[in-house]
Amino acid sequence: MLFVRDFPDEAMMLDISRRFSGLDPRVVRACLALGLTSRDMRESFERFLGRFGLSNGRFLTLMVMYRTPDQAVQPSALAHGVGVTRATMTGLLDGLERDGLVFRADDAEDRRKKLVRLTPQGIKLLERVAPEHCRRTTRFADCLGPEEWVTLSALLARLQTGIETFDQPEE
Repeated sequence: MLFVRDFPDEAMMLDISRRFSGLDPRVVRACLALGLTSRDMRESFERFLGRFGLSNGRFLTLMVMYRTPDQAVQPSALAHGVGVTRATMTGLLDGLERDGLVFRADDAEDRRKKLVRLTPQGIKLLERVAPEHCRRTTRFADCLGPEEWVTLSALLARLQTGIETFDQPEE
């Protein structure tokens, strides 16, 4: 999705709203700002993670596994936890395994299935990267106060619910 930095001003948004029925200029401007902020945050995190040979997808996969570092997990559960397709997860795991950060083993109960586990090297990398990632997140968040973060989180949760409802097929 494309997000412009050159936001339309209020007069331009009002003009556009006259041409397109049902357009609320306040909503469009807020969505543009949210999209731009989200993209900029993601790009900043990607640059930081790139210094460690990680992408956001690889980092999230490792972090989901790190919740229970001594337990193996099925790739399908990882895909669900990270929010990617199984095919995407296969690609992520291929790279992580090649780099020695995870290893795959047969499931003892069902040899058709694979289980994935963090390696000591994967745990060591996360224990180096994750604290700095959290500090960076906290530093960028200093521009808002604690109450504002609570409000923003509640508003984003409501928006997420709205998106999920909107994306449901019509009966």
